[in-house]
Amino acid sequence: MFDAATSTYRSKNMHILLEGKIIKPAEESGYHADEVIRCYGAREIELLAERSGFKVKAHLTRKQIGNPDYVLEESEPRRMIVLEKTE
Repeated sequence: MFDAATSTYRSKNMHILLEGKIIKPAEESGYHADEVIRCYGAREIELLAERSGFKVKAHLTRKQIGNPDYVLEESEPRRMIVLEKTE
């Protein structure tokens, strides 16, 4: 589940055995095993990088990596930010 207000993704762990038996999720078994991942937007990552002494050189998609002739489609998500260390 993604929480837009806090930019976090929360997941719950459960195990399903081969015979189909479900082992109860963490909160039902008394063991807290939720995973919380903070999701940063591109501008947040840029600001963090700049504050750490880097300059943003490019935003790349998966298809662009190793393929400099690839023509980018506007709707493609950028998955990599290329940084350069500044002095």
